[in-house]
Amino acid sequence: MSAAWLFRVASQQQAGGGHVSRCLSLAKALAPRRQVLFVLDPEGEAWIERLAAHGYRAVPEGQEGDGPGCGCLLDGYGFTPQQAKHWQQ
Repeated sequence: MSAAWLFRVASQQQAGGGHVSRCLSLAKALAPRRQVLFVLDPEGEAWIERLAAHGYRAVPEGQEGDGPGCGCLLDGYGFTPQQAKHWQQ
């Protein structure tokens, strides 16, 4: 399979689970064609095991590895323009 899509999702406790749930649904639709890597907030590590139970790899931001993915989806309300620009590269 080719490069993974990166899903940078708001995953801290105060964000609730809506962002992660929406991205999980999108990942399931995309999975037959692309791998998906969930990139979580540092405080969102509680989601790692839950996402793994669905067959997806999830890591805290900063641990996503080298090289760009084939695309990136940002799902959250608090991303700054600088963060969005970072993920566009």
